[in-house]
Amino acid sequence: MTGVRELHIDRPERRNALDAATIARLRAELAAHAADPEARVIVLVGGGTQAFCAGQDIKELATLDRPGKLAVHRAGQELMDELEAHPCLVIAAIEGFCLGGGLELALACDVRVAGASSTFGLPEVSRDLLPTWGGHHRLGRVVGLGRAKELVLVGRRLDAATAVAWGLLAESVEDGGAHARALAIAEAAAAASSRATLARAKALVTAGQTADPRTARELDALAEALQA
Repeated sequence: MTGVRELHIDRPERRNALDAATIARLRAELAAHAADPEARVIVLVGGGTQAFCAGQDIKELATLDRPGKLAVHRAGQELMDELEAHPCLVIAAIEGFCLGGGLELALACDVRVAGASSTFGLPEVSRDLLPTWGGHHRLGRVVGLGRAKELVLVGRRLDAATAVAWGLLAESVEDGGAHARALAIAEAAAAASSRATLARAKALVTAGQTADPRTARELDALAEALQA
């Protein structure tokens, strides 16, 4: 698959929870793909079918002192930022539960495809916690402020069909088919565009969410000049 790379979590015994070692490995692999001029699209996959990612590994967290907890949490935030800013298009292939930090991980990706039985939500506030890996700000950009408040403050969970209707998912497929569908989308995108065009288009879309109209137009003009 020319231009397509895969990123695997592969901790199904822990519902693909992110411990310090896994966060470090994922960040290293993302950096390697960023340095690879042939890489255009990345498909992010969780091991097994029970959950896409359970967020931060709570068992590991319980063994750490406060500085250790803050360090792992910061590394997780940096992983999300690196996914969002990565020059490659990043597609999340989701099966099963996509809750809490798992949803925050998916939100940092550009496109999300999920099995029909997948479930989505941010239950932290209902447990007297906070979604602080980017859920507060990324979710509103994807589904709108009112719906983001419903998910964060009320703890509503969405099925895959509703997630598609809300714009959280690009599409829902048969259970077990998210990986194959994500690869098909990735292959089509990699074949259609150069690495530079994909990277610039992604950066423009992301910047346009927060830039004022004049700045957005200037960014468009600069990007067009670079394409010439």
